[in-house]
Amino acid sequence: MQSRVRTTVWPLAFSLLLAACGGEEDDGGAPPDPNPWAGKTYLLTIDPDFWVEPPGVGEDIGEFVPQFLLSVGEGSAPEVTIATALNGAQDQCNATTDVTGSADSPESSAHAEDFLLHIVHPRIDVTVDLNVHDLTFTNVLPGGDLEGELSVEMDVNEAYVLFDLVPESSRTPEGVCTILGMADAPCVPCSFGSGEARCLVLKAVQLQAEETSIAVEPIAAADRDPSCTP
Repeated sequence: MQSRVRTTVWPLAFSLLLAACGGEEDDGGAPPDPNPWAGKTYLLTIDPDFWVEPPGVGEDIGEFVPQFLLSVGEGSAPEVTIATALNGAQDQCNATTDVTGSADSPESSAHAEDFLLHIVHPRIDVTVDLNVHDLTFTNVLPGGDLEGELSVEMDVNEAYVLFDLVPESSRTPEGVCTILGMADAPCVPCSFGSGEARCLVLKAVQLQAEETSIAVEPIAAADRDPSCTP
């Protein structure tokens, strides 16, 4: 009887020891996919209330910032195609930009040094091609509980016509920066060009993109329809 007890207890004790040492037998399960977003496209919508820097800037820009599309390639450093969406489809007037992203679930990022943003203002008759800088998406792809963020630098010399809450008589680069400064959202020196103090560094938080069936088509700025030109 004693030998049968030892035969039963020994395999159990050995398996517990292996587990404690991190050496349990391979159960055949595959390792986690570092890039579960590969081959998929995601749609990012930014609520005006989620713009936090400068404070209150969402009231001024929230309605004209478009939705973004992120088409993710394979690998832990995938090619990410950045586009925008309009009325449930890719905006054919917005050129796409390909960048090298980073994917190591649940973390993800994509950064474009420059991105041509085609904006049709929803309230006033204004259409612009706005070249924004340092467009960065951090952890906006779904998965985990990380807080997604977007940051971007915008040149007020190009964007001032979009600020329709500023009286038309003051809607100049200088006038927009003056009024924003009075609202604790001052213009700052640009990180490019002459470095003059007419840029806004913007940040939105609490972001999460959603998977979408929208197919992203590569679009070069030169290949857009002539009607797209402001």
